[in-house]
Amino acid sequence: MSLTQRQSFEGRFERRIDLAQGRMSLIGNEKAFALVPWRRDLERLRGQSLVLEPKAKGLGWTFPGGRTRGISR
Repeated sequence: MSLTQRQSFEGRFERRIDLAQGRMSLIGNEKAFALVPWRRDLERLRGQSLVLEPKAKGLGWTFPGGRTRGISR
């Protein structure tokens, strides 16, 4: 799945996947999934819901507690 500038994606952090491009996080719901760059601080959120949102540089996510974090490359 590709996120456009105005889309967000809600799903649960399922697991980490090792690909040739690097480690990715599998975020999925009952209809779709997204692969995003894996970060160590995501690991503690395994099994929890996340909302992914495109940002100017990379991708941001919101998780329980209302804190917002970002993923950039």
